[in-house]
Amino acid sequence: MSATHELLWSRCHDDGERFSHDGRYLQAEAAFEAALGHARAARIEDARLAATFFQLALLAQRSGRVARALELYERARTTEERALGPDHPYVALIRHAQTALARRACAVRPPRRSVLSPEAAVA
Repeated sequence: MSATHELLWSRCHDDGERFSHDGRYLQAEAAFEAALGHARAARIEDARLAATFFQLALLAQRSGRVARALELYERARTTEERALGPDHPYVALIRHAQTALARRACAVRPPRRSVLSPEAAVA
């Protein structure tokens, strides 16, 4: 049964990449989500799983779902670190994407409103 889910993970992941390349982002996301389901069923916990998380993070980022993208980047990074070690170039690639998005998200946040009334701020 595990071998079947590994094959299905591969097919779904490949479909997701193809859809994403073709600009069919909703279909790509559905394919990558299906790949995650097969990865869980096959107990895939290596760099393949990290690749699926990373692709989903890219799609979430593309659609403006920053919090979801950051969560997926984190899952990709930790999975990749466990599989390949913290100094692997793929880990650095994921960390770079995650950090860049976090910085952009902080830069575009509206300023926080003061809890104080305008009168208290003057005093």
